[in-house]
Amino acid sequence: MRKFLSVIVVFNSLSPQLSKTFESIKNQTFKDAIEIVPVCTSNIYHGSNELLKSLEINFKRLYLDDNGIYSAINLGIKNSAGDYSIIFGAGDAFSGTDSVEILYSFACHNNYYYLKFDVNVVNIESELIYCNKLLDNNSELIPKFHHQGIIIHKNCYNKFGFYSDKYKIYGDFDLFLKIYLLPHFYIDRSLTNFIYGGISTPNIRRSYRQVSELFLVCKNNNALKKFGFKPFLNIILRGILGVIFPRFTIFLLKKKNT
Repeated sequence: MRKFLSVIVVFNSLSPQLSKTFESIKNQTFKDAIEIVPVCTSNIYHGSNELLKSLEINFKRLYLDDNGIYSAINLGIKNSAGDYSIIFGAGDAFSGTDSVEILYSFACHNNYYYLKFDVNVVNIESELIYCNKLLDNNSELIPKFHHQGIIIHKNCYNKFGFYSDKYKIYGDFDLFLKIYLLPHFYIDRSLTNFIYGGISTPNIRRSYRQVSELFLVCKNNNALKKFGFKPFLNIILRGILGVIFPRFTIFLLKKKNT
């Protein structure tokens, strides 16, 4: 059967959450249309092979990359055969057994460059924290994006290239700004789980880097020209109010109490 979806699973440790990721793929009702492309760092290569075999995961090859998250993602995409691809990290998972079947039902007879959908943000015990709605409507000042909430057609990579490794955190958002205006479809339903605590999860040490990198991504993609002043301002305000301000407040309170 032709592969509809390549699931690129990138990981650098053998955490217990990794099994959840592979099990959610394995349990899909439409699993014959799925290709699993695992990419890990060299220090866990042998342990990763053993884990995949113990879970009876069907995969062609375990790929190695020690050059950063976006380099690893690109390696997986370049070696994938699916029409579409999605990026998972350890702990990310499909929220239901029919998630891929639902995606296929919307994509099979249409020429969408990408499909996006809602994402459940969960804790390490897989308990729901909140649902990240990635809807398309005029009330949204900024195009919303979550790499666990989008499948991208291979034609996008042929047209715009892969994830830029010059960014440490927002290489995925950089690509999304490039493809945002292409024909796509939004599914008003949660199809995946994102485990809170990844590289973009805010903390005080990364706050400045996050905001400054957002500026750079917007500048390099002419975000002001593409989306107008309000979305650009909203990106910056979201970075400042959602990252720096709460962390700085916590820092001051801790300092006051010591």
